[in-house]
Amino acid sequence: MKDNLNIKIDGRGKDRLEIIEALLNSRNADEFELLNPSENDLIPYDDMINLSKGFDLLYDSIFANCSRHDKILIHADVDVDGLTSYSIIYQYLKNYMPETRIKATINKGKVHGIENYDLNNLEDVDLMIIVDSINDLEEYQRILETGVKILILDHHIISKEVIEFEKNNENICLISSANNYPNPMLSGSGVVWKFCRYFDDMTLNDYSDSLVDLAMTGIISDMCDVTTKENYYICHKGLTNIKNPVLKEFAKGYTFNGETITYGIAPVINSAMRMLQNDYVLDIFNLVDKKEIKKKIEHLKFIKTKQNEEVEKLLSTDTDIKDYGKLAVAVIKDNEYNLKGLMANAIMSNIQKPLICVTKHDNYYSGSARAIGVDNFLKISEDTNEIVFAKGHENAFGIKINSDNLDSYVKKVNKILNETEFKNEITIDCQINPYQITIQFIDDIERLSVVTGEGYKPYKFMVELKANTFSVGAIKNTHMKITSADMNYIKWNDNSIEQYMGKDIIVIGTLNKSKFMGKVQKQMIIDKIIVKE
Repeated sequence: MKDNLNIKIDGRGKDRLEIIEALLNSRNADEFELLNPSENDLIPYDDMINLSKGFDLLYDSIFANCSRHDKILIHADVDVDGLTSYSIIYQYLKNYMPETRIKATINKGKVHGIENYDLNNLEDVDLMIIVDSINDLEEYQRILETGVKILILDHHIISKEVIEFEKNNENICLISSANNYPNPMLSGSGVVWKFCRYFDDMTLNDYSDSLVDLAMTGIISDMCDVTTKENYYICHKGLTNIKNPVLKEFAKGYTFNGETITYGIAPVINSAMRMLQNDYVLDIFNLVDKKEIKKKIEHLKFIKTKQNEEVEKLLSTDTDIKDYGKLAVAVIKDNEYNLKGLMANAIMSNIQKPLICVTKHDNYYSGSARAIGVDNFLKISEDTNEIVFAKGHENAFGIKINSDNLDSYVKKVNKILNETEFKNEITIDCQINPYQITIQFIDDIERLSVVTGEGYKPYKFMVELKANTFSVGAIKNTHMKITSADMNYIKWNDNSIEQYMGKDIIVIGTLNKSKFMGKVQKQMIIDKIIVKE
């Protein structure tokens, strides 16, 4: 696949301040607003439906419940946003009630919501708080029939049936950023934090202030747009006030930013879910003991290693990949883990074209779809009218296809993409010369990149290195380090150093600093290396 470099700014020959100004202009960003978001950017409480109803429901459960059924149960969802949502409300409730009155449940694997929920968990429960998931009405009715009340704090699309039922039932409350809220990109953790903040205001407390870093973590991990004013405020406040000891341990002395969450925290947490270790990871963000935190994170990284080994095993022994021209179909044997998305990523990185990675069931296929080189593979799949559903992001989503429709689906995708020439679009914020990268320049970039995530990606830079100006080596036989003058260029999980030796190269990545033994070192974390022709 051909790389198409979209260079927004040619910074070669410009001074530091000229480049900074050009970078801000390219994103229509205002430096003062980036560095000084205001509490006024939070949307007024009146615009979030049912906050007062939710307050009454929770307040009554905390202070006025009966002696036998006096517990509050929190049902967490199976991703980072779900866990941070759970930890926010769990830690918040501990300010009002003993831990013995708080229960928690979580599903196995990547199963979302409360479908077929085990009602035995509700025997001593007065209120069930469901965070970061939404279900069909029947599932809520099952729970309400037990006498348990329900508080839903979520951000996913809601059926009209659930909305109408909730309006007319005092024992269930739905608070959601998807319910006519001006900021539908507020994640589950954002909704939970805002509800706690409202509870604070109603009770003249400030307990939610120490939990905003968890809301930030959920927003960024769930790929919610960080450029909405409310999300940006929450993320900026969280990133500049890290309180949670688990988040601090994940950073390990490095600057904590959006990349820490996207590439450090989320993959490790999600690997535990995929490997069915949900119970093990449920309370990760509630830990306070440093030794326990370090031990748990180390074990989570071990789980991630086992996950990757399982992916490699399945790819080598239990996967049938067929290339149909513009589309590839990988059929894998069913297994106990939730690895189809990871397998799809691995296969697509090799074949460089749209792909569905599915397991065959009795009369349908289900799994994950991934695409590169097209704008919206989800819409392309929907336009075939041959699928049961496609849910997720434009080029990374879950898919289900009836067995009888698979051939027609493949043919229609090929027809839609017949004239498409797949290109790997690489957006580069600025091309500069290596000598222009100074510590002061990196400091400027980090200052303007406190909040990065969906909608405001880290600034990407491109430099050209002549063959006689750099050396290439490996770090622990796993990572690549290119050294040129007083700067290092690091490519994680890639030690294919031979192909770059003695050649002119283009290096694309993000700038930062490393610190070792008191010495500050300039470095670029590499996304892409291109050998110049």
